[in-house]
Amino acid sequence: PVSAGGREIPLALGMQIPIPMAISIVVVVATLTLLVMYTLMFGDSEYHQNGVFGKILGLLGRFAGFFTGPHFYNMVERVVGAACCNRMLRVQDYVFFQKNPIFPCIY
Repeated sequence: PVSAGGREIPLALGMQIPIPMAISIVVVVATLTLLVMYTLMFGDSEYHQNGVFGKILGLLGRFAGFFTGPHFYNMVERVVGAACCNRMLRVQDYVFFQKNPIFPCIY
């Protein structure tokens, strides 16, 4: 479809997004992805350890620690219930800690 402002990309449910905005979104997501990847790969080196990338790596570590800690599990359990959490833990145990055909498919 063509609008008064230029060409647009059709999305689901009849929504449309202008092409310059779509390009901007892709550039921002790619830049953030590269920043995170660089930080994870090189943030712990002696060169970056006390700099910006070392601090970002520390924040990512604390962020990951929150999502793997008991406080986050208790919040999720309050929202979805104990039965759902137990089901999710059983699936996680099967996929990551037992011999199964699912995990090798990822690689």
